[in-house]
Amino acid sequence: MRKILKWGVTLLVILATLTGAYLGWLYWRMHATSTQDEVVTATPPAPVKSPPQEVKPEVLHPLVAPEAPAVATTTLDNSDDIFTAFVASLFADHKLPDFIIPERMLRRFVATVDNLPRKELAARIRPIKPVPGMFIAEKQGETLSISLQNEARYARYVNALEAIDVTALVKFYASHYGLFQKAYQELGYPKANFNDRLFEAIDDLLDTPQVQPPVMLVQPKVVYLYADSSLENRSAGQKIMLRMGADSSLRVKAVLKKIRAELQRYDTTHQTAS
Repeated sequence: MRKILKWGVTLLVILATLTGAYLGWLYWRMHATSTQDEVVTATPPAPVKSPPQEVKPEVLHPLVAPEAPAVATTTLDNSDDIFTAFVASLFADHKLPDFIIPERMLRRFVATVDNLPRKELAARIRPIKPVPGMFIAEKQGETLSISLQNEARYARYVNALEAIDVTALVKFYASHYGLFQKAYQELGYPKANFNDRLFEAIDDLLDTPQVQPPVMLVQPKVVYLYADSSLENRSAGQKIMLRMGADSSLRVKAVLKKIRAELQRYDTTHQTAS
């Protein structure tokens, strides 16, 4: 009996010792945590960093308008009448060519300019109707090439472009530039400069290589592709230039150079308009 009591007392002592040790450790842990919390709380907060300032995209071709628009109340939604009337005035008979689409013309022009340097140009946004007739490919044995007859399909368009008064065209554009810029912002470029994109599109067209016929093709499925991958990977605008033929392409480039030179008269990085 005494042994049992002795072992019982011993066991109680051990348990009491372990319990005391655990409570001591728990008290130290809580005290240490509390102390650490106090130290952290006492540390002065880190300085709040100022949000980074928004960097505006660089404008490569800032444009200065020569005068206020003739109709100050013109908006994108009511611009069709004034824009189509002006385009018609560029031609000798003062009539809008039947291949020009008058509805939403300004918006279509801006969307087309934006798409020309890209890989694809959607037909629904073009300001002019598709070139009439079917694309003609010549087949000699196992080889395909662009037929020289295709150039005739573009004749009306090239002739109309050459007849335009470039000075009047660019002056109207500069005078109404706010509308063009707004239409560009509507496409999803709220901070970009449309005049920069116009220069980019013109320069891309001017960079189209002068490929002498025959221009070779392949037809892996239904659609014709350029046999030369360096041509097939060109922009949508350059592919149009290639399809219209070497001579027509040179004529279009000559007009584009005149338009570019006239645009520079309103470009503040060169000189202001006279």
